[in-house]
Amino acid sequence: MLLAREENKIGDIGIMKKKVFALILTVCLVLNMMPAMNFASVVQTGFNTSVGSTDYLVGSSPVVVDSGLTLNFTENIKGATVSITNFKTGDTLLYPAQIGSIIGSEYNADNGVLTLMGLDTPENYQLALRSIKFSTTSNDNTDRNIDISIGNGLYLAATGHFYEFVNTGDPVTWSTAKADSELKSLFGRKGYLVTLTSQDENNFVQLKALGIGWIGARDYGRDLTTGVTTGTYGDWRWVTGPEGATIGEKEGKPFWSGYQDGEAVEDMYVNWDRDVDKEPNNYSIGSAGEWVAHIYKTTGKWNDFNPYDPGVNGYIVEYGGMSGDTPVKITGTKIIKIIPASTQARWGVAGVSDSAPSSWLYGTLAEAVSYVSDLASGTAYIQVLSDVTTATALHFDLEDKTTILDLNGKTITRSTSGEENSPVINITSGILKVDDTSDSKLGSILSTVAGNDTSGIKIVGGTVNFYNGRVLAPGQAIYLESGTFNMYDGQLIGLWNNVNNAVNEAIVVNSGVINIYGGYLTGNKAFWGDPAVGKVTGNVYGGYYSDDSISGFLDTKYAVGNISTNITIPSITAGGITYGPYTLSKEVYKIVTTVSSVAVPSNGTYKVGNNLSFTVNFSDAITVDTTVGTPYIQLTLDTGGTVNAAYQSGSGTTALIFRYIVVSGNYDMDGIVVGSAITLNGGTLKDGAENNVALTLNAVDSTVGVKVNGVAPTVSSLSPADSSTNVAMDSNLVITFSENVAKGSGNIVIKRAVDHSVIESINVTSSQVTGGGTAIITVNPSVTLLAETEYYVQIDATAFANSVGNAYAGIADQTTWNFTTQRITSSTPTTSPTTVNVIVNGVTQNAGTESKSIEEGKSTVTVNLNNSAIESKINEVAKNPPTVGNNIIQVTVSDTNSEVSKVELTGDIVKKLEVNDFDVSIKRDHVEYIIPAEEFTINQVASNLGVSENALKDIKIEVQITKIDQSVISKYNEVAKNNGSELVFSPVAFDVIAKIVKSDGTVEKVEINKFSNYVERVIEIPAGVDPKKATTGIVFNSNGTYSHVPTEVFSKDGKWYARLNSMTNSEYSIIWNPIIVESVENHWSKEAVNDLASRLVIFSPEKFEPNKAITRADFAEYIVRALGLYREGSSHENKFKDVFVNGQRTLAILIANENGIVTGYQDGTFRPNALITREEAMTMYQRAMMVIRLVGSDTERYKNYSDFDQVSNWATPYVKDVLSAHVFNGSTATSISPKANMTYGEAAQAIRNLLVESKLINK
Repeated sequence: MLLAREENKIGDIGIMKKKVFALILTVCLVLNMMPAMNFASVVQTGFNTSVGSTDYLVGSSPVVVDSGLTLNFTENIKGATVSITNFKTGDTLLYPAQIGSIIGSEYNADNGVLTLMGLDTPENYQLALRSIKFSTTSNDNTDRNIDISIGNGLYLAATGHFYEFVNTGDPVTWSTAKADSELKSLFGRKGYLVTLTSQDENNFVQLKALGIGWIGARDYGRDLTTGVTTGTYGDWRWVTGPEGATIGEKEGKPFWSGYQDGEAVEDMYVNWDRDVDKEPNNYSIGSAGEWVAHIYKTTGKWNDFNPYDPGVNGYIVEYGGMSGDTPVKITGTKIIKIIPASTQARWGVAGVSDSAPSSWLYGTLAEAVSYVSDLASGTAYIQVLSDVTTATALHFDLEDKTTILDLNGKTITRSTSGEENSPVINITSGILKVDDTSDSKLGSILSTVAGNDTSGIKIVGGTVNFYNGRVLAPGQAIYLESGTFNMYDGQLIGLWNNVNNAVNEAIVVNSGVINIYGGYLTGNKAFWGDPAVGKVTGNVYGGYYSDDSISGFLDTKYAVGNISTNITIPSITAGGITYGPYTLSKEVYKIVTTVSSVAVPSNGTYKVGNNLSFTVNFSDAITVDTTVGTPYIQLTLDTGGTVNAAYQSGSGTTALIFRYIVVSGNYDMDGIVVGSAITLNGGTLKDGAENNVALTLNAVDSTVGVKVNGVAPTVSSLSPADSSTNVAMDSNLVITFSENVAKGSGNIVIKRAVDHSVIESINVTSSQVTGGGTAIITVNPSVTLLAETEYYVQIDATAFANSVGNAYAGIADQTTWNFTTQRITSSTPTTSPTTVNVIVNGVTQNAGTESKSIEEGKSTVTVNLNNSAIESKINEVAKNPPTVGNNIIQVTVSDTNSEVSKVELTGDIVKKLEVNDFDVSIKRDHVEYIIPAEEFTINQVASNLGVSENALKDIKIEVQITKIDQSVISKYNEVAKNNGSELVFSPVAFDVIAKIVKSDGTVEKVEINKFSNYVERVIEIPAGVDPKKATTGIVFNSNGTYSHVPTEVFSKDGKWYARLNSMTNSEYSIIWNPIIVESVENHWSKEAVNDLASRLVIFSPEKFEPNKAITRADFAEYIVRALGLYREGSSHENKFKDVFVNGQRTLAILIANENGIVTGYQDGTFRPNALITREEAMTMYQRAMMVIRLVGSDTERYKNYSDFDQVSNWATPYVKDVLSAHVFNGSTATSISPKANMTYGEAAQAIRNLLVESKLINK
């Protein structure tokens, strides 16, 4: 079989074989020995390196590996690796951190792997990878292969796969490592515990991936969990990845037979540590032996280990070659060509905008000159790589072409005379551009030939553009016989007899054109020529000169001025001789461009947010560069100090725009003051000849009428004052401002402090807000506030503004304006008590009162029961108990408006209700709360409160049903929406609180929030809501999430209800959450799986595989979710040494253990990733039945199954109970297959059976 391999030598996707195993698979497929396995090719290109190689000159600065690579990803990337495949000691990869990126790096100098880390955008990773540089101090000139890949995996070309070493930090079992590996993926490639089938692969894992820990091999002849021999002893196989595919009836690919005396199978690659202990040796002192494989980083050798060995903290994951992979291309290779240090030059055709070539030729400088002269078309590029000495001139005959000569910090020396003027460089046609790109040293063109006729560059025809560098010659640096010489920067030095003093000219001219834009020229004269020949034309725009001999020499526009401090060219050493230093005393510059006028803003008063724009007009077009900083004009204000009008636009024209935006606090009503000059602030202003312009502001218009008022109104006082108390509940709100204000737009909002709920939002344009146009604003709320309640007021920033439109800042916090209303004691009800009817076993009696009050800032209705009346009814029932079911006492709260409803019972009454098997029902509005009296656990409550059983009447039990605040409901709606669900009933809170007043007058209380059996909440489904939309009831967890509670939907008297069963108190609601699981569309478990997924029992339904064997951890989570025991944010004791804090199923396992559903093994492990047999599953089901008190009645049902005798002795009673309750069905009508592994589909069906048989959900 052929597998996809990623290869990027020329950007293609190549094909390769994935190990010897692939050939075996191919044979199997041809002979129809096994189902075809779809090893996918790369289906999408996410990464490409650029075409061609990258050159590195030994000894030079680090070179960028690939400045043209591209990434094509839409999601953020969390890592990348750059690896030198054929690494040599001294090789270095450097990542210069990018501004604005969080990407970090780590380079391993022992193996040549650079790791980039940090979650960032594809754009930033592309910039990061494009910036990586290579250098080396090695003497090995072999080309280097640089592999670049995205993600945490390291790429191995020999296999086409990726490898990742996972260091868990804590001990990890072999089974956990295998399961976690298979949960990983890398851009469409499934992960698996590594299989090592060649020396190259083994070496790579050891040296590059730094692999140490578990690998994907085990003794297949021994039970994975216990090590007990169940088949052929020493049947070592690769059981993961492509090699782990089933062959015949067995799993995986055999590679070793036996232990110490074993041998390789069919010449398979092995790397056991055979030198000392002759691994594998099944070392068994203190353990059950060793039957899984492990690799050592130090040697790369394998060893057999116990799968639970606590000394193993890591494993290696391999990606690639799996059936169903849809890999994205995430790797590529770049070749670094190593160029020896002795090479003189490199050359080629220049790129766009005269950039360096994408590919180079290498050799001598003379060969480079010959190449560019022979080039048919285009711009040639020569870069000098080392100092060069030439006996003859370098002749450039370029015709109509251009050549760039990059000195690159090196020196070209002419050492022997033999031709007229003895130049170092001679040009007869075309364009030669001389430059120097080195950052560390200025390159030179040097003649050491004695004589005043020698020159550095001789121009016979064509054009020389001199951008940078240095030319030194005894006669003249430049000899212009004809043609054009343009100088932009650099140094021209005329020498005599190679001594330190400059006595000859920088430029000698015969005829032609000279343009000087900058640089340094020195000699006994800067220029010399024969007037009889004729003046040389051109322009002098700048530069420094050793004399003023330019005057009268050029037909040009120039100005000469003295410089305050002499300019010095530092000394240099070339060809073993030191030249200089040289002192220059004159500066030549072009006449400066100046400011002709400044237009200011129109007269008027400018408020916050208004623009003050200034137009600065120049005598010539100006170019502005803001790369380093932005120029500005300084403005002075009476209040606010100096501010800056920053440059905005106009570069390339004669008019530049500067602008300042008025901010709060600016004030100047007698006219702003404009500064005298432009401040560059790191920027530049240059004219067309690249000269700096004059910055003085001339002819500035008057600013007397340009006024600024950026002062916003402020609050002088508030009524009621901030933090005031005992405020009347119907008080107006009064705001006094520092000046007259007008009403704008927005709201004044009154909120309750305890829960931030909105009491009233008042639009400022309404009649409730008066006083606009004055400094005093009065707000008249339409609601009466609650007594003894803290409130705060917020005001929109657009609500009020002064006469010029500056807005009051408003109040956005909760502390600037808050107050507390007057106190009304809780013992004084706000309404008179009303009579309450109590129903006992269907008989109605007046047995209590209902009153309203304000408690802790919330409207509360309290029902106080008449103890003597209730006790009398209990005694009657005791004499005539019902024949079916429990007794029930029902209390209906008539008030539906109060936020909190409470029903109070004394402890002695609760005890009588418990003794006589009563259920307590509290009905309020559309909700009924039903609690068996025994669940109040009054004896335990009394003990906790320190109350004797004889004084139970002193305990007050409050059963509360509370409406949830709208702000909280909004958050819950948002959470449900984000999960794809919909709340179909407003959440309601349920609480039970026991209180006692102690002798010192303090109140002590105990919350009863956990029950031993299900407590019912019956919620009426709102009219107009389809009862089919009541998918399940939910309980809100402490962290804001929610979980399933078993829910049954039923109809009664023409209305629909949902019965929620839960063992805790909290906030509850009902959701609509229909989920269709695609994998079971044609599966027998479809109905059960879709139902449990919709009820939030089956997590990750998109990954559900019904025929896959379920793990112990997943099974435990299904059970606790189904029973409504799962609570995110809860804490539980961990008794298992192989269940870790951050495990995905840890919470569910601990909850299941706490409730007695799972117990683990005698060695203290739970083995979360182990598969579960059907008899083990039935054991857990039976324990779940005990939790929910389900007892089966079909006690003889187990006899229907012919293989019941295969059930283990320890599992027999559990299996009988589960079968008798019809929770569990056989694999066929006559078999239960107790030793077979339980599948996910079977687990889902049995769990639903459990809930249905318990009448916790609908059938």
